[in-house]
Parts: sequence; C-alpha cells; structure tokens
Amino acid sequence: MISTRRVLLLCALIFLLYASTLAQGFHFDDYHMVTENQFIKSWGSLSRMAITPFISSASTVKGMYRPVLMATFCWNYQTGALNPFGFHLVNVWLHLIVVCLVVGLSRRLWPSLRPLWILLAASVWAVHPIHTEAVAYISSRSSILAALFVVLAHWLYAAARQSPGRRRWGLFIGSLLAYGLALGSKEIAVTLPGLLFLVEWKLTQCQAPWCQAPRCLAPFRRLAPFFLLTALYLVWRKLLIGAVGVVYPVRPWRENTLMQLEGISSYLKLWLWPVNQTVVHPQPAGHGAGPWLGLGMLVGLGILAWGVRRRWPGLTFALGWAGVTFLPPAFASSLNLVVAEHHLYLPSVGFALGLPQMLEALSSPRRACPRPDRGRGSSLTLIALALTLVLSVATFRRNLVWADDFTLWVDAARKNPMSCMVHNNLGLEYEKRGELEDAL
Repeated sequence: MISTRRVLLLCALIFLLYASTLAQGFHFDDYHMVTENQFIKSWGSLSRMAITPFISSASTVKGMYRPVLMATFCWNYQTGALNPFGFHLVNVWLHLIVVCLVVGLSRRLWPSLRPLWILLAASVWAVHPIHTEAVAYISSRSSILAALFVVLAHWLYAAARQSPGRRRWGLFIGSLLAYGLALGSKEIAVTLPGLLFLVEWKLTQCQAPWCQAPRCLAPFRRLAPFFLLTALYLVWRKLLIGAVGVVYPVRPWRENTLMQLEGISSYLKLWLWPVNQTVVHPQPAGHGAGPWLGLGMLVGLGILAWGVRRRWPGLTFALGWAGVTFLPPAFASSLNLVVAEHHLYLPSVGFALGLPQMLEALSSPRRACPRPDRGRGSSLTLIALALTLVLSVATFRRNLVWADDFTLWVDAARKNPMSCMVHNNLGLEYEKRGELEDAL
C-alpha cells in the first residue's frame, strides 16, 4: 500500500514549486478567456454556456465547446472577481489532484509492483517542467481539467472491472459521468474510449482482449456506452458549432499534416530534454526532411511499442497512451501554434502510468530471477530521486519566467527571435512601460 504521508510530501513539493505562480497575473489568451469574458461574470451564464458556441469575448466561433472549463472560471470570478491569485491557486490544486489520481490509477494497473516505483514515477512526471505552461497559464486549465477527468474515468473503470455486484455498476456509471465532464473540459478527451482499450489490454494480463475467444466481444460490449457518448457529443458539436472539429482551419489539411509530423520531433525533444522552453515555439516548416523525420520517429516508436509488449508492457502502455491522446487531436485540429507545451499534459500521463513497470523490470533484469536485485533497486531509486531534483529546479526556474507578460515575451524573443507574434507582443509590453524606442 502506498504511504499517504509520502503522497502528501510529494504534493507539498509540487505546491512549493508552483507557489511563485500564485503572485502572477494574467497572460496572453487569459484576457479574452477570463478578464474580458462576460460569460463567466454571472451564474446565470452557466446555462447559456452549455448551448452556445461562444465561450470567450472573441466574436468568432472558435470550435471550442468547454462548459466545464467555463464553469470553473465562473466560480473563480464569483468568489474572487478578477484577482488572479484565485485562478492560479485552482490550477495548482487541480494539478495536485491529477497527481494523486495518477498514483491511484497506477496502483490499479500494477497492483503487484512496489509502491515505491509508482511514487517515483508520479514524482518525475509531476515536477517535469513541460507542465509549467499548463499550470502557470490560466487558459491552459482546460488541459489539466481534461486530464483530471480522463484519469478519474480510467480509475473508476478499472475499479469497476475489479469489483463485484452492484458496486461494479456504480463505478461504471461514475466512469461515464467523468468522461462526460472531460468532454466538457477539452476536446482531447474524445480519445478516452481508445485509451480504455489499453486498460482492457493491461487487465487481461497484457494479451489482446479481442483475441481471447469466446470472450472476444466482451471489451467492445463494455466500451459501447463510451462510444455512444462520444457519438452524441460529436453530433451535439455539429448541431451547435456547425462542425465536428475545427470551424475555420488555419491552414490546408495537407500543410497542417506535414507541419504536425515535423512537430513530433519537437515534442519528443521537449519531453526528453526540456530546454529552450518558450510560450511560442518556432513553427515547423512542413517541408524538407522534417516531416519525414517525424514520420520515421512515429513508425519507429510504434514498432518499439509492439516489440517490447511482453517484457516491457509499461513502455507499450506509455507509448500507446501518448499516441492515442496526441496523434488524433493533432492531425484533426488546425491551430495557430503547432507546438504548444500544454498539449503534452495528457499524453505524458501515460509515461507516469507505464514507468513503474519499467523500473520493476530494470530492477529484475534476469527472467530466471524474478526477485528484484537490491543493488539495482537502490541505484534506480537514487537515479529517479536525482532526476526529480533536477526537474524540480528546472520547473522552479521556468515558473519565474511567467512572472508577468514582460518577462514572458522577453524570454520568448530570446528563444524564438524570428516570430512576428512574439515581437508584436513584446513591443506592446515595451509600450505599456513607456519605452517607446524599444517598442519600435
């Protein structure tokens, strides 16, 4: 059993890392999503948010249907007006809840593993600096909320699969409700039914559930309500917004696909080596060797996931989770920024869920000796703790960049000097400071 004290210590560490964000203000999209958004300034707007395609002060339909997100913004406004402290505090608390749910789901998926591996994996994920944008940037709360309800739905589903009688039905219905809340938080949650096949694969001892006759149809029957809810959601979006996906694509589908393929290498680099983080990353060119490199990485990771599915099911689970949550939304959407750090929040959860099994396998490298090697176990623990420390320092330093709009855009201009968007926003900040020469 995982020690509650250790989980609380992890939460305390995370809170300290993000404490500096509580004194920060609003940034970038926060102005039209929060400060200028009339929909969040009265409780009476909540019912309208469920039946309108407009969720911000912008006069155009953005293709976003996020009533749950807007409800949290409304609650923040009603309890603290436009004081950014409350908005940032909720973001930090939501991140802490996601961490706790990840620990709980890992325990459900890998009940025989040492609790230490589960806690270390959750620690590395929780303090990773790639999450600073999702937590410090108020408008990115949608990514945290979607992840929270997606992980909760998985925990309830796994618990239902492992529970008897009426309790199973209650947990199953709870999982469906959590999925509905996830859909109302961010569109990426639509990938949940695909993720549940990974849970089915894990709960059937990592054998393909659809290949085990005569029960080959059981997973499909269990997941049918989730696919039905997905279909209803997409139909509602079509009726309400006029499109299942993006209303006004930023670029043609072919160009967007090539740019997204090239962006895969950027995302992989940001996760494995989180340096040069910025609010606006350079746009992929979408031609030349970049898309082919991204496609090669995608195929290679797919082959790797399949090849290690028996010895390293945790790695297969992590790569499968990342692929299901990242690829469909990336290629179906057409956003101004192809590479945005908060897009990795939910896909990277798979890493936290799969890493415990990888640590267990590394501590017991020989098939003939299933018992963990104590020396290896101690070394892995020290490496994980050192990695947690290094990532914590990086997260603390990155959070300081989000202190205000000026520091944010100065940092972005230094790391992405060719971006017109960055220089335009930096110029506006210089103008606010009365430094007109620098603004020009």
